[in-house]
Amino acid sequence: MSIETKIENKKVGVVRERPLSPHLMIYKPQITSVLSISHRFAGAAIIAGGIFFVFWLCSLAFYPELYGMLEFCLGSVYGKLFVIAWTSPLFYHIANGIRHYFWDVGLMLELKVAKIAGVCVVLLAGFWTLCVFVMVFFSFDVLQYITSYMENAA
Repeated sequence: MSIETKIENKKVGVVRERPLSPHLMIYKPQITSVLSISHRFAGAAIIAGGIFFVFWLCSLAFYPELYGMLEFCLGSVYGKLFVIAWTSPLFYHIANGIRHYFWDVGLMLELKVAKIAGVCVVLLAGFWTLCVFVMVFFSFDVLQYITSYMENAA
């Protein structure tokens, strides 16, 4: 509705205030739309983590003291949680990208299959993140156990 129409309506006594985006008030979120929005947020999180990763690499190359501090921080529980929090959107972005490749070639476009694929994306990303969680928090214990087992066996 243009401004002139609104003024004319006020002169006649009829005012119809319409929202600019009625779909935002009546739209029911679907898994495909939620995953699409999440894909964009995951991309932004990956960029933020990537900037930190480049900073970490530069400290490795040029600033050994800073690298030592970053290694100490990343070795703490909070640092490990940061790594997991960064890999979670990374894995989600990868899994969702794979789903988009299937869509690009014309597969999995039916509504029911698209919903199942969306759930699979979330589950796959969660599984990959869980694997990283296990590796980050328990890899040293597993390596230590294997090493001690091998020493005792010999």
